[in-house]
Amino acid sequence: MSRLVGAIVILVLAVFPQGEPAWGKTVVVAQDGTGDVTAIQPAVTIAAPGDTIFIRSGEYLESNPFIVPGFSLETFVALTTDSLTFIGEDRDLVIIGPKVADFVDDCPKGFFALEPTTVRIENLTVRNVREGTNWEGGGSIKNCTFVGCDIGASFRATSPISVTGSLFQDLVDNSIFVASGSRKVLIEAATCFNVGSGIVVSGSTDIDIRSCSVDSARVGINFQQSAVGTVVGCIVRRCRNVSLVSTQNANLRVVDCQVGAGARVTCVVDSATIEIESSILGLGRENTVLFSGATASSIMRSDVHVEHPKSIWFQEGSYPSDPLTVMNLRDNYWALADSSSIADVIWDVGDDASIRAVAEFIPFRLKSTPVRQTSFGNLKRRF
Repeated sequence: MSRLVGAIVILVLAVFPQGEPAWGKTVVVAQDGTGDVTAIQPAVTIAAPGDTIFIRSGEYLESNPFIVPGFSLETFVALTTDSLTFIGEDRDLVIIGPKVADFVDDCPKGFFALEPTTVRIENLTVRNVREGTNWEGGGSIKNCTFVGCDIGASFRATSPISVTGSLFQDLVDNSIFVASGSRKVLIEAATCFNVGSGIVVSGSTDIDIRSCSVDSARVGINFQQSAVGTVVGCIVRRCRNVSLVSTQNANLRVVDCQVGAGARVTCVVDSATIEIESSILGLGRENTVLFSGATASSIMRSDVHVEHPKSIWFQEGSYPSDPLTVMNLRDNYWALADSSSIADVIWDVGDDASIRAVAEFIPFRLKSTPVRQTSFGNLKRRF
């Protein structure tokens, strides 16, 4: 018998190594007293790593000072226990945050962690806070709403993080901010509407943005400070300033996207690169594409909407010397009948000899490039 017990113990330790919870309990938050606690922060306090906090419907208006040496931060959910999962009973009926936005400095926070952690947040709404989330580590945000905040979801992914099926609406600044040093981030089926910026990625690698929509933002999708990633099957439209930005040594690949009108549709500056393929670039009020100090980039097999002489603009002063910078704009549909008409809407060395850059656009297509509609079906129904 003792040998059998010993074998069982060895098996359990092999499956659930020491230091990792074999399973977690569920702590229920219910304002009517039918759960384990009536507020979210007490649930965090009694939870252990690996536990799930299930939040029943209600408006959770309680914030607490997150005390750290030298200062405190007003926070609605202080992530003081590692590896927690928060699940709301109903996305529209579990509401965390004040009734009215009142930002003071960096507060109040929604979900906030001072130390690296893993957190999963599902099926709830965060409203009217300075930052909906702010943490470093890993985890996920799934099927959530962020409304009336300054910033929706902010994080540094030192382990994989995913943001899926979530809505970001009526925000002052960024919907999603991926902080410098992040890696392996998936953002999928996110909707950003009436926001300052849609998705901003800074100094991060292996960023995968899929089937998202950004509508009525100041800036749509912005890769900066050597960020590297892909944008696939997204719709970006009605941006007040720029729809797509690659800047400060960033490297952005865009495939199968519909990018709508703004002051500028695409902006590539400061030694950044962009590769656009099988996409639709709408007409910009000032430019469809601005290249300013960008390195070799390409737009291929796409529909490029142009109208005026600087629709494709290599900015004066940003390419001052040889060798000539060459941008590959071949195999696109321009809705123009001949090469001279296309040349007329591109402002490069052919128009100003001091601009040491040129767009190579031959051969070009005479028919529109179909974009795979399967990428957009669900998104189109949202508007």
